[in-house]
Amino acid sequence: LLSTYKDGVAKLNGYLDDYAFFTTALIDVYELVQVRRYLDRAQELAGVLLRHFWDASAGGFFFTSDDHEQLILRSKPAFDGSIPSGNSVACRALLRLYHLTENAEYRERAEAILRLYGTAMREQPFGFANLLCAVDFYVEQPHEIVVVANGGASGAVSLLQALRRRYLSNRTLRVIEPHGAAPSFLEGKRTVDGQPTLYLCRRQTCMPPVTTVDGLLALLGGGAPQP
Repeated sequence: LLSTYKDGVAKLNGYLDDYAFFTTALIDVYELVQVRRYLDRAQELAGVLLRHFWDASAGGFFFTSDDHEQLILRSKPAFDGSIPSGNSVACRALLRLYHLTENAEYRERAEAILRLYGTAMREQPFGFANLLCAVDFYVEQPHEIVVVANGGASGAVSLLQALRRRYLSNRTLRVIEPHGAAPSFLEGKRTVDGQPTLYLCRRQTCMPPVTTVDGLLALLGGGAPQP
């Protein structure tokens, strides 16, 4: 990513915030439209963060990349200001990517960020509101929602519309084809009677599948599986 554009010319390396916020936006778009290229692009940008911004000695992300112009000091922002800190946004994005891809490196790097700022968060929680959201996501674990449907998202419109009308603070959403690649915790679970089928899972444990909007509403009303 480049950070400025004028008169047809883009220049200057992107910063931590550019990568962290754009990666988060791509994950949001992927969960909305279920088009794989958005998730792939999010992983590509996360890879740049891990290669060029990561502090290999202490953990966490520097604000500038290792191929940026030489600075006296590479800062590592953690406190929220008028917008959330780049490290907090990147941390939560890595956790979301882990649950969407099962790539353990994302979780391990996020854990390193949480360890790095753990003491500071306990001492000054008001400065780390967004990173505390990442802590909540990590500790409580998200509701992992997988919809299995012929035709992908276009084959499960009613279930997806009903789902999006309900707020779940921590959740991931994937729509897969009946014979597509499934997350490990859904091994062997496919559609029920050929209908679009929704699985609500947490901590590798899934509730009974539902195939109707009424069933979905009842499931969400009853809560998610407990650890």
